[in-house]
Amino acid sequence: MNIIRFFILSVALLLFSATARAESWTETRCIHRAEVGTIYVVINERKLYHVTDSLGGCRVLMDVYNVAVGREGMAEGSLGARTITNMVEWPDWHPPKEMIEREALKGHFLPAVMKGGEENPLGSRAIYLGNSLYRIHGTNAPKSIGTAASSGCIRMLNEDVEVLYDEVALGDTVVVIRSWDGGGRTATIQSIY
Repeated sequence: MNIIRFFILSVALLLFSATARAESWTETRCIHRAEVGTIYVVINERKLYHVTDSLGGCRVLMDVYNVAVGREGMAEGSLGARTITNMVEWPDWHPPKEMIEREALKGHFLPAVMKGGEENPLGSRAIYLGNSLYRIHGTNAPKSIGTAASSGCIRMLNEDVEVLYDEVALGDTVVVIRSWDGGGRTATIQSIY
């Protein structure tokens, strides 16, 4: 009887872990100067907010996703406002020279190029930000979501970045901030622009 109970619990745990994913939900906030289509990434919260509707005044409706952000000392380069300049399904990964050198010092040797696919760290979609190396992308490491784990990019679960990818367009604005200025549910982001 204990073996059957163990088996049932094991299967239940396996099914739960296979379906576990970062939560995504819809939220209303008051953000001055926010435009529909704008994406806000809040580093300290490890969340991505996509403005989907204006409710009048400063109130906006946003889809919210848990994300992974840059490790300490690596998130600063992604701060600021940029536009989406490119979008790629199953992107190839070209690790920057600095990353290749940094990882080699740790005994981890990266390829010059990794073709898109399940093992690729960029996951199923990449949304490129301005002329920088930063992007919003999927991941082959879903357990990193909700942590500070990247070299500055914004990681999402593949199923979440696929939804976002279908909802954004070239030229949309992405604003990466450390935290909401006023805290709470009201934000003033005028200093970003």
